[in-house]
Amino acid sequence: MMRDYIADLVTVKRWVSNMVMKEIGRRIKQIRIALGLTQAEFGSKVGLSAGTLSGIEQGKRGVKKGVGVEALKRIAQVYGVDLNWLITGRGQSEIVGEAKGRYQTRIKIRPIPLISHLPPTYPKFDELIVDYLYLPGVDPNCFALKVWDQSMSPELNPDDIIIVNPRRRSLRSGEIGLFRVGGDLLLRYYYTQKDLIFLRPRNLKYPPLLVNKREFTVLGRVIVKIVSL
Repeated sequence: MMRDYIADLVTVKRWVSNMVMKEIGRRIKQIRIALGLTQAEFGSKVGLSAGTLSGIEQGKRGVKKGVGVEALKRIAQVYGVDLNWLITGRGQSEIVGEAKGRYQTRIKIRPIPLISHLPPTYPKFDELIVDYLYLPGVDPNCFALKVWDQSMSPELNPDDIIIVNPRRRSLRSGEIGLFRVGGDLLLRYYYTQKDLIFLRPRNLKYPPLLVNKREFTVLGRVIVKIVSL
């Protein structure tokens, strides 16, 4: 079978590039976080210590350093992950795990494109995709974007990542949205007061904007904030 063939191929070679190991580690971390488990809890079910699992998640421990494909097979079996997806990133990303007591839940880990910038041709941006983030339970139409200025600091700083849902364009007061005003792309709080619309920054060094419905476009609501460390 294809899954066993891929696993055996990795076993025979006994090495995986640092980039591939980082990707495998990232997928393992995504599974663990999606199931709400600590490193100790996750590792105990597959025979790995918290320290070893931490190294795997960071891409510092690979097949050539003793983790072995057998550990990947155990992770796939225990947590119901497709082994092909775990190793290559291709295939089914649905995971099955015990999220609450004896009840099982199925969680879709979807690839969310990280784009370098939002072009005027939006929503067409295929050529601008620089990476993918794998997040559980996120609308597949979402996209990720790095914060580009300090207008929302200290809540959101440059190089933090936002996940934007372009289908959520009806915002409520206090929600963070992605807007285009004229030729500018803005990340702001959205507020309404009667017929007035305010786009407010978090950083007071940036001025708030008073706009009408014809002067701006809502590109989507920010649904996830990933803070860079």
